[in-house]
Amino acid sequence: MNQKDVVKELNAFLKGEYMGIHAYEHFIKHTQDPKLKDEPQRIQQEHKQHAARTAERIQNLGGKAVEDNGIMLSMKESMMNMKKYPSDKEWV
Repeated sequence: MNQKDVVKELNAFLKGEYMGIHAYEHFIKHTQDPKLKDEPQRIQQEHKQHAARTAERIQNLGGKAVEDNGIMLSMKESMMNMKKYPSDKEWV
């Protein structure tokens, strides 16, 4: 794999990390029981650390790290939020 391909793959991975960060944020925001938030918050912090290290690696390879999970995933998240998906009844 050449350096350009490695950067492309790392950026795809980074988008997934951002998606995980946003998913945990959504869960944490909508969870009613504060005791259930601790573990998701810990896992979300791990995703943030992985994203930071991945972005640093991309930059060290001379690439430009993506700054979010991409337009398509952002649109999907926006649609889910507009539809209030999952419904509040489905949250713990």
